[in-house]
Amino acid sequence: MRTAGPPTKFERAWHAASHALAGRARSRVWLLGEFAVLPHQKPFNRPPSDPQHPPARHLMHALERFPDDPHFQLSRIVAWTWSRDAEPIRNVATREREVLNDRSRSTRRPAQLEAIVALEPLTSAREVAAEAWVRMGIMHFVIGDFASALKAFESAQAIAAEPAMKYIAFLNAGRALERLSRQDEAIRAYQRALEVIPFAESATVALTSLQFMRDDREAAVPMIDTVFNSPPAPPDPGRLTGYGNYLRWPQLKQMMRDALSSYSPGPR
Repeated sequence: MRTAGPPTKFERAWHAASHALAGRARSRVWLLGEFAVLPHQKPFNRPPSDPQHPPARHLMHALERFPDDPHFQLSRIVAWTWSRDAEPIRNVATREREVLNDRSRSTRRPAQLEAIVALEPLTSAREVAAEAWVRMGIMHFVIGDFASALKAFESAQAIAAEPAMKYIAFLNAGRALERLSRQDEAIRAYQRALEVIPFAESATVALTSLQFMRDDREAAVPMIDTVFNSPPAPPDPGRLTGYGNYLRWPQLKQMMRDALSSYSPGPR
């Protein structure tokens, strides 16, 4: 397709669907290459470790064909964060946390802050702004800046039109509020998430865990019973957040099939 003339609607749909599948495998190297950088960073001048079989850099090929596509721009940043999105350890003793913080301060600037810099321009791109805020919030959460994470998730809540992204914004706001010891507000955030996608497992587990901690078993037990004794529900966006666009796989697959009917490859 890259040698068949101007980009087509089908080509874009095919790229988007294939990026989603690669996201399910978190195939960062296949999508971006071995020495991937963010848009604002200087590229590495290094040869591939195996010159005979260099990585495909599939997402970068898509950006060469569709350089102004904000969805592909966002996918590039999200893929770059894979392996850099591990969350802080819960219930670490205060002294251990201080040691970890001392170590982190003695090293170079956290990679997650670089991702935040790259994400900021996309918060003004209407098509992807809500998810850009969510991804910024996740990066703030990873480095333990829960107040900034909460602000980012609240920004996403205000503009998200896609139910999955609105759900993720409320779910993660609740998690940030928990870390800030604001449990009443966390409960409300989880409830708001469940108003968007009723009976979703991730918010149900988070909400009922808080209710059990507060000895409110009468509210928690029926919710758990309803969720885990019901027929299989659609995929939970909260469980798919770490896989990039895979959370949209059914829609992207259908878009590709719809575009296929009008696809006409150029001369060979």
